[in-house]
Amino acid sequence: MIIVLQLCPINKNIMKTEKLKNRNTTEKDDFTLLNGMFSPSEASDIITHLIHEKINFLKIRSLGQYIRSGSEDEWSLARIEELRHSKEAIRELLDEAKNQGKSLSIQANISIELI
Repeated sequence: MIIVLQLCPINKNIMKTEKLKNRNTTEKDDFTLLNGMFSPSEASDIITHLIHEKINFLKIRSLGQYIRSGSEDEWSLARIEELRHSKEAIRELLDEAKNQGKSLSIQANISIELI
């Protein structure tokens, strides 16, 4: 199964490109990553994929630091554990929804700020 996620601006401003050209460097942009109703199976596929990709990114980051300096990236390793715990808690919630025959409303936003 291939999951395609489309990032779309929350404010749906058609002139977003012009705004970005003339932006203040401390300005934030918000994007909707997820916004909708999902079956427990769909939610599991999407969330598991997102967490898996983030964990892989952190593993590669830590490996890169290990290769360069001989020590692992402790922050990345701690974050991986946090994500694994979150993944398990989400899995339990999704199992509960499945057992109750319920759908899930999921909203996930991302804020990006140039600093």
